[in-house]
Amino acid sequence: MVTYIAAIVLSALLLLISPLRSSLGAAISELNWASLALAVAIVGLEVGFLLAYRAGWNVSLAGVATNVAGALVLLPIGITIFKERPSALNLVGVVVCLLGLWMINARQ
Repeated sequence: MVTYIAAIVLSALLLLISPLRSSLGAAISELNWASLALAVAIVGLEVGFLLAYRAGWNVSLAGVATNVAGALVLLPIGITIFKERPSALNLVGVVVCLLGLWMINARQ
């Protein structure tokens, strides 16, 4: 919680050097569901890291596995909700990501 409080304070200080185009209340009223979903995802990632470390994962491997898994989860979301179209090269990247996750888990 201390980390998130510090992040809030630092973000508020950044408003002083990067002022809003409208009032803070107006900016907050323009937020959509994606901001709340991102907050839930961030907290979920943090909890996942804590649980991975407690389970004995290496710090470097947990970070790599989390980033790859996150990218793989976002792919169908981008395709279905945001109507994104991945290229052939993107799909090759997905295969490489899956191969990397397999290699990380096969090592253990």
